[in-house]
Amino acid sequence: MAEESIRVRSVEDAIRSEIEKENLQSAIDKLIREVVSEEAGQSSVVNPESIVARLLDSSTIQSLVQRVSASSRKAQTSHFPTGNLPLHVQEQIVPGRRYLYLRVCNGRAFVDHLKVKTSPAVDNQSYLTFHLALRSQRFETHGVPCVCEPAINEGFLFDLQLLKPDHGNILDCSELLTLDAPITLAAVRQEGLHRTATTLLSVYILDWRSVLARTSATTKLVCHLMGIGSEQQVPVGLLDLEATMFPSLELSLQTTVVSEYIQETNNRVGERRRLFIAYARQWWQEYTEASSSHSLRPVRIFSMDECGKNRFACEFVQKLEVGRALRSPEEAARWISILPTTSANQSPIGPCKPWYTLPTALMVRSLNTESKCSVLCSILLGFGLDAWVCVGTRHSGNPHVWVMTRGPYSAITFWETLTGSRYIHRVGQKAAHDYGTIASIFNNYIFFANCQDAGLSTQFNEHLGYILTPALWSYEREAVNGGDNMESRGAELFSAALMHTVPDGHTFKAFPFHFTHRSPRRAFNTILNSSIGREIVECRGDRVTLAIRSVTVCYPEHVFVTWLMVACSYRPVG
Repeated sequence: MAEESIRVRSVEDAIRSEIEKENLQSAIDKLIREVVSEEAGQSSVVNPESIVARLLDSSTIQSLVQRVSASSRKAQTSHFPTGNLPLHVQEQIVPGRRYLYLRVCNGRAFVDHLKVKTSPAVDNQSYLTFHLALRSQRFETHGVPCVCEPAINEGFLFDLQLLKPDHGNILDCSELLTLDAPITLAAVRQEGLHRTATTLLSVYILDWRSVLARTSATTKLVCHLMGIGSEQQVPVGLLDLEATMFPSLELSLQTTVVSEYIQETNNRVGERRRLFIAYARQWWQEYTEASSSHSLRPVRIFSMDECGKNRFACEFVQKLEVGRALRSPEEAARWISILPTTSANQSPIGPCKPWYTLPTALMVRSLNTESKCSVLCSILLGFGLDAWVCVGTRHSGNPHVWVMTRGPYSAITFWETLTGSRYIHRVGQKAAHDYGTIASIFNNYIFFANCQDAGLSTQFNEHLGYILTPALWSYEREAVNGGDNMESRGAELFSAALMHTVPDGHTFKAFPFHFTHRSPRRAFNTILNSSIGREIVECRGDRVTLAIRSVTVCYPEHVFVTWLMVACSYRPVG
């Protein structure tokens, strides 16, 4: 009852303040007189309820109610208790916004990462640093000596309203529950006096929504930190956290409601991932059946992340705008190149080293080559470039990863993340780079695998492919009509078109294929199994261009006939 009377008094104060501030007393009195005179003119008896209803419908009173309501909400949210927050954190709080205060208390059982100083003259001590990220909000603790039970005792304030920037009101329990935005927590070990050598020890994904089911103001959490990548089953240590919601939630959700909602969301994500993996397996089968050499190429559809989870390659890249931190794509390449590169002996033991996801890669200042490429590609996408991560080999045959950008007015550019160098790549010109082959390319939304043969560059002539259409149509027409003078006339027109299209001194080769299906994979296998088809596809010469065209004719009962022609135009060498 005391709280209710305080709220009533607060509303009364807000109404009184608005009336005095806007000088509405005279306007309200005038409005009452007008309503009373109208009611009296229509009837000899004045109904008070009718007068009140007319007043509430007036624009003056409606405007007053809206302002009082907003003022009351602001007054309620500006007086929530913040006494248990540090002063510098209290200064960050803005009324009308929802915050999560997360305090990193201490660590336990970090026994595998102890290191003793070997010389008093040289600081050979190891330090532990913990990084926390909630989308664009990032924090890190001060480095503490790497001991069995490190004492951290630092807190950080996350603004949850930033997760829904277009939401005007303060987020309530049900709205917070729908926010699928976990906090990424990374444990890093730093070596030496300047702490330049860093090693990622563990990454923990914290779903803070469990706080919504707690009735107490502060919730204690224990994070079981595990190893990186293939060492995911190796424990690193325990981290004690305390989570507090500000302002405190008026109503908490039931534990079963929170757990069931999160479980249902995870089930939907898991089902979509299962379907995608099934599709990827089918795609890989078709890709390897197209050529026996495809299975030997370093095509990476999935890669293991820092938590030991296999992710689709496109998940490691996302469009990233870095504000004023980096002023140009070239400066981004320079920054990536001077970041320490993780050597092979720093990687976890296992069949493959992990590829860091973007939140972790930004928090760790020592990256492997793959992670450097995903970060640079993300930043270049943020600058509006058509950027891709390339997975392939050097001329020596060693596997390598780099970045590529394509532009409508500029040539293809390769970006080397280890040195910051950029190379312009033009077909037919000697390359200055050391990249030998490309197995696959991807960015944040699409993935391509290379299906070239014999290590040759491929350039298609779209116009040459277009003029193959009449010839293909004439083959089916000849099969129907048995051949006549019109077919010879069509051949003359096709020859004339080739004379105007193929440059002087060039040789033209083409061969038609006939199928009773519409499968591109089966058609490609037929072309490669044909001696003349392989000769055209693997044509060697100067200024080689390829062309391909198909015509499909549909007959009754879903019977299809496909004519396909492959062609090449080249200038003989020697």
